[in-house]
Amino acid sequence: MAGGLTNEEVGHALGVTSKTVEAHLGRIFERTGIQSRTELATRAIREAWLDLPVM
Repeated sequence: MAGGLTNEEVGHALGVTSKTVEAHLGRIFERTGIQSRTELATRAIREAWLDLPVM
C-alpha cells in the first residue's frame, strides 16, 4: 500500500480479496485515528513500521 498499490493489488500479493484488505485498513484507520491511505503510509514510514529499502 505504501508503494501506491490498490486494494486489489495488495490483496493479490497477499492472497486475499480486496474486501479483506479494505476491512483491515478500516480497522487500522479506526484504531489509529488516521483518515487516509496517504496519511497511513506517511506515518508508517516516519515511525518505521515498515522495513523499506533506502533510496
